Amino acid sequence: MSVEETPVLRLGVMCNGTTFPQWQADCLQQLLAMAKVKVEVSLLIIEDKPTPSSGQERSLKQFLPFGDKLWTVYNERQVNKRSRALWPTDMSTTFSNVPKLSCQVLHQQKFDYFKPADLTTIRHYNLDIILQFGFGELDGEILTLPRYGVWSFCHYDLGKEQAGLVGFWEIYRGEEVTEVALQRLTPKGGRIVLQKGTFATVKFPHVSNLDLVYLESTAWPTYVCRDIALKQAAYLEGSPLQPLTPHYRRPNNGQMLFFQLRIARNRLDNLFTKFFRQEQWNVGIVNAPIEKFLLPQFQPEIQWLAKPKRNCFVADPFIVYEGEKPTLLLEAYDYRTRKGWISALENQADGSFSKPKTVLELPIHLSYPYPIKYKGEIYCVPETYQAHEVGLYKASPFPEKWVKVATLVKDFAAVDTTVFEYEGRWWLLCTKQDGSISQNVRLFAWYASDLMGPWQPHAANPIKADVRASRPGGTPFVSEGQLYRPSQDCSHTYGGAITINRVVCLTPDEFKEELAIHLKPDPNSFYPDGLHTLSAAGKFTVVDGKRTIFVWAAFQEALKEVFQRRFKRNLHL
Repeated sequence: MSVEETPVLRLGVMCNGTTFPQWQADCLQQLLAMAKVKVEVSLLIIEDKPTPSSGQERSLKQFLPFGDKLWTVYNERQVNKRSRALWPTDMSTTFSNVPKLSCQVLHQQKFDYFKPADLTTIRHYNLDIILQFGFGELDGEILTLPRYGVWSFCHYDLGKEQAGLVGFWEIYRGEEVTEVALQRLTPKGGRIVLQKGTFATVKFPHVSNLDLVYLESTAWPTYVCRDIALKQAAYLEGSPLQPLTPHYRRPNNGQMLFFQLRIARNRLDNLFTKFFRQEQWNVGIVNAPIEKFLLPQFQPEIQWLAKPKRNCFVADPFIVYEGEKPTLLLEAYDYRTRKGWISALENQADGSFSKPKTVLELPIHLSYPYPIKYKGEIYCVPETYQAHEVGLYKASPFPEKWVKVATLVKDFAAVDTTVFEYEGRWWLLCTKQDGSISQNVRLFAWYASDLMGPWQPHAANPIKADVRASRPGGTPFVSEGQLYRPSQDCSHTYGGAITINRVVCLTPDEFKEELAIHLKPDPNSFYPDGLHTLSAAGKFTVVDGKRTIFVWAAFQEALKEVFQRRFKRNLHL
C-alpha cells in the first residue's frame, strides 16, 4: 500500500497536560508508530480544574477522614514511587505543534458535560477518535462528536461494583483474575467493549499487578485502529453493556491492615511453593474419543503411565498412528538439568506402552511435540521457544530419528505451537514467551496454503488475551461439523485446567471463539492439581495430570538462585 493510500485517523486526547503516566505515553507512542494506518494527534483536550477556595479545601479535608490515612501513605510511598506504569513521562516535545484546548466541564449528578463553546471548537477539528485519559464520567454531545466515538480504558471487572483502585481489590478479595477493557462510551454510562483481556492476578506486590493491568493493554487502541483500516470494526457499533456505577472508594484502615496481611500470606505461600512444592506431571490414556469430553456428565477413567522418578516428569502427550500401531510422543523433564527433551513410547503386544526412549534432544529445552501427518510422512513441531522460532522436524525413520526440514515462523519465541488443517488452510496457533506473564495470555495465529508455507501472520494478532482460555492445550478437533480447540486455564496455577473453546469464526482476518466446556482435574485422582493437555488419538484420548511434591533437586536450584541474587546484590552495594 502506498503512502497516499494509507488511511489517516485524526485523534483527540483528553488529558491533564503534556506529562503522561508511562502507560499512557506508551499507548500514544504505539498509535503514532502505526504503519498500515496513520494516526495523527490533532487536538489535546486538557482539563482545567478550578482551584478550590480555602473553604472548599477545609471541606475536602473533612471529607477525607483519618480512617483512610493508611491508604494515603501507602499510595504515596509504595504505588506512585514504585510503579513503572505511573512514572511521569514528558511528551511536550512530541506534542509541541498540536493544538491544545483547555476545558472546564459542568458536573451534573454523576456525569461531566462539555460546555457548548468547547463542543463547537472540538467539532471544528473533525476528529475520528477521542481517547480519554482525563476528565470524569462523560455524557452528552461529546460522545457523538468523533466519528468512531470516545474510547476509555476500564481497569477493573465491568461486573464488579467496587472498583477504582487498579489491581487492588482483586488481591484484597483473593480473586484469581484481573480484567481490563477498552471501551467506547455511550450515553448515560453505557459501554461497548472494543478489546478485553483477562490476566492472572499477581498476588504480590500490588504494584506488580497494577503494572500488569496498565502495561499489557497499551496496544489495544492500535488493534482497533487496525481493524478500522481493514473495515473489520463493526463491533464499534455493538450493543452497549448496561450502565454500572462502581463505588470509587478507598480502603479504610481496617481494610488496609487486612490487605497487608493478605500480601504477607501470599508471599509466604509463594516462598513455600518455590522451595517445597514442585510440579510432577504424568500422562494418562482415556478409552474414549475426544468428543466425549464435550459432554458435561462425562467422567473419564484415566489409566496413568508408571509413576515417574521423583526428580522427573512426563507431560504434553500426543499419539501418532503408523498404520494401526499407536506411538506416544511426549516431553520428558529432569529437575537436575532443568531441561526437557522429546521421548517416544511404543505400544506393546499387551496394549501397554514401553518405557520412554529419547528421540529428540537439543541443547535447548524441548516440549509439546505436536505431530503432523503430511503427504504420507510424519512431522513434529516441538516447542523450541529458546531458539526464537517454530521449527518443523521430519521423522526419518519414525520414531527414532527426527531431522529439521523447515522453519515455519522466524524470530518468534512460540509456546505450545499447534498446527492443523481446516477448511482448506493450514493454521498455526501459539502464545509467546517474552519473559512476562503474557505467555499464558496472548494467543497468536498464522496461516498458509501449504504446511511448508509461506506462513502469514493473522491480521488481528494477537487474536485473544485471556489467561483462562488462550494458551494451546492439545489437538483441535471437529465434532458435528464444529471446530473445537483445547486450551489451558492458567488463572489459578500453570496448567490448572482445560478449557475447550468452540471456534465460531476463523479466517485470515477474523477470529472468534466461545467457551464450550471447562474441564478440571479429578480431585480424587493421584494427579489432582492440574490438567493441561487433551489430545485426540482416534478411539482414545491422551491427557496429562499434575501433582505437587517436594523435589530435592528443585530445592537445591531454588537455594542456588537465592544465593546468586544475594551475591549480585552485594556486589552492587
